[in-house]
Amino acid sequence: MCAYAQKVNLLIPDKARAQESFAYLGVDNDVIALVENESCDSFFLKTDLGTIQRDSLDYCKYLFRPNDFGIATISYNKVLNGDTIKFAERKIHIKAWPFIASIDGHTGYFEIEKSRLLQTHLMVYALNTGLNAHLKIKRFSLQVKRCANVIYKKDFEVYDQATVDLIVKDLSETRSGDLIIYSNIMYDYFGFELQSENVVIYVK
Repeated sequence: MCAYAQKVNLLIPDKARAQESFAYLGVDNDVIALVENESCDSFFLKTDLGTIQRDSLDYCKYLFRPNDFGIATISYNKVLNGDTIKFAERKIHIKAWPFIASIDGHTGYFEIEKSRLLQTHLMVYALNTGLNAHLKIKRFSLQVKRCANVIYKKDFEVYDQATVDLIVKDLSETRSGDLIIYSNIMYDYFGFELQSENVVIYVK
């Protein structure tokens, strides 16, 4: 059978990706490559966006690590008479691993006691993945509203322990009913600067 007429499958085994073919930037993505009536050692994969390496124990499996956003091309190749021949390709959308800003494990809008608020701090973590992974926050804005009036507003260009201590000091002046808004939250994602959703806190 001509290779061009063969059925080619590229699988990324993840239930969350069942409806769309995509991979995550900056991490190793498991890929399974199958070609009808071909053994897995008779062809190999290449990509134009990152690296893709075959598993040393299972020739049908690869680790694909994208190095940029966009659409990656994964090509199926054979060596025939000393020449590398591409006989098929698949397009894969590259996305960021889902990270989100959080305070005390809460995201988006939530209510919290002032005493608890002063014991925790802003972080960006992996959302609903079971991973204990956090990314570096580069900058953000913070404001406090009282009765719809902005009583505090500050932009932070550095986020370190000194920043955390300053925020705790400043927020110690908040009252029940105040609204605390973290916005423009920018974080570092494998060398790319991404923005998280706002965190809005109602002080109980």
